[in-house]
Amino acid sequence: MKHPWCAFVTSILSKVCLGYGLKAYFVAIVAFYFIFVYFFVIPFELLHKPAWLVYLLGTLGLYLFVNVLFYFFAASLTPPGSPPPQSTGNRLCSLCRCDKIHGTHHCSMCDVCVLKMDHHCAWMYQCIGARNHRYFVQFLGYISFSMILLLTAGWRTFYVNYYATPEFFCAVLPSSQPIYTWICPYQITVYTIFTFMLSVILFVLLGGFFIFQCLLVSIGTTYLEYLVLKLIALTF
Repeated sequence: MKHPWCAFVTSILSKVCLGYGLKAYFVAIVAFYFIFVYFFVIPFELLHKPAWLVYLLGTLGLYLFVNVLFYFFAASLTPPGSPPPQSTGNRLCSLCRCDKIHGTHHCSMCDVCVLKMDHHCAWMYQCIGARNHRYFVQFLGYISFSMILLLTAGWRTFYVNYYATPEFFCAVLPSSQPIYTWICPYQITVYTIFTFMLSVILFVLLGGFFIFQCLLVSIGTTYLEYLVLKLIALTF
C-alpha cells in the first residue's frame, strides 16, 4: 500500500510538471509560428505582393506576437486575487477559512479562495480571477487576431504550397540556400497543412471563447457565476 505522503508528493509533482509543461509547449508553438511566418510566409508573399504591404503586415504580426506572449505571461504570473484571511462579518470558507465575499469561490486545484473566479486554467497553471482576468481576455483577443491575420494575409502561401503548383516555395527558392534542404521538397506540404489546420482550430476555439468572455464582461459576470446562475434557472 502506497504511503499517503507518497501519493501527496506524486500529486503535487504531476500538477507542477503539467502546469510548466503546458507553458513550455505554448511557448514552443509560438516560436514555431514565428519561424514559419518570418522565414517562410513573408519571403514567399514578397514574391507576389507589394513589398510595403508585406512589411506592414509583418510589423503588425510582430506586434501581435509580442502581445500574445506578454499577456500570456501577465495572466499566468499575476495572482488572481484572494479575500483577506481575517473575518469582516462575511461567512467563512469551510476549507481555507477565508471570507466568502460575493463572487468568491474556492478552487479545488489551487486549494485557495479566488475573488471573482472565472475558471481554473491549466495552460496558465492558476485560476483566472479579479486581478488577472483582463490580461486573460486580452491574451485571447490578441491570439485570435493573430490567427485572422495569418489566415487572411497568408492564404496564398497556404494554397499554393498545399497544392504544390509551379509557383510553390521550393520552385522559386534557390537550392543553394540552407533552408532549401531543410524544408524542400516534401516537408513543406506537411508544415503548411499543420500550420493552416492549427490556425483554423485556434481561431475557432479561442476566438469563440474570446467573444463569449467579452459578452460575460459586458454583463458584469464571470464564467463560473454564469454557470451558477444557469444551474439555478434550471433548478427552478
